[in-house]
Amino acid sequence: MTVKTADGATINTRVTEGEQPAVVFVHGWANNQTIWDEEVISLENKAITFDLRGHGCSTRGSQKISLNVLVDDLHRVIEEKGISEYILVGHSLGGMLVLHHEARFSTAEYIVVMDTSAKPIGNKMSQFLSETISLPDLFHWKDEDTPIENYASSDILTFLQGLPSTSTNTIWECFEAMHHNEVTTTLSTPATVIRGTNDYLLPEPYTKSVRSVLTDSDMVRVADAGHFPQLQRPAVINEVLKTVIDQCQVTDPDVSASSDRRNND
Repeated sequence: MTVKTADGATINTRVTEGEQPAVVFVHGWANNQTIWDEEVISLENKAITFDLRGHGCSTRGSQKISLNVLVDDLHRVIEEKGISEYILVGHSLGGMLVLHHEARFSTAEYIVVMDTSAKPIGNKMSQFLSETISLPDLFHWKDEDTPIENYASSDILTFLQGLPSTSTNTIWECFEAMHHNEVTTTLSTPATVIRGTNDYLLPEPYTKSVRSVLTDSDMVRVADAGHFPQLQRPAVINEVLKTVIDQCQVTDPDVSASSDRRNND
């Protein structure tokens, strides 16, 4: 199933039917929607995943990629699928899009963002790109006796898996977009912020920047996970999502208010 944008991009989507509220998953830079497979399978709720424009099976369209353009795409997917009650879940670049979407529309019942930032990314990402580009012959790896795992961390390997289906222009335009990322609006949407304890790509100050713009959030730190906790510790992420869904299904406001939530820890 696809969604067409005003500038001609074709957004590849996947819908798994289930209970309400629906859960809309937004993947990160140079990945695709399959990064959420473990989470979609574990849910009893309706799940919507899609490839960001220029990623996976989605085309680029005529506009230069920016955070605003990607947020427009996210909102179009939500509208096209006709969902009114939903939870937004975003990782890395996808987390930035979730934050900006809520800043503009404030329509989600709950948001979950993991290993992301509310401020511009900087030197760590540049270092990551340098390390990635310096790896030997990544796209035509022929040394079968030396596994590529010997040369790179699991975070870099996960990033690399998405590169063949992501154009060079898309990679750099998204990088530029993240470099200019800044959430300036305080968000009141209930939120859970997730961070892999071994995420050295986006260090702790980026996580603090996210919590600083959320007035109602809790924090989950995933031990022994790096930048991709949904792949490295999927059982933990699935449990967090089930807890969030249960909270959204509580209709008694007194019960909702009694949950243990901390702001800006």
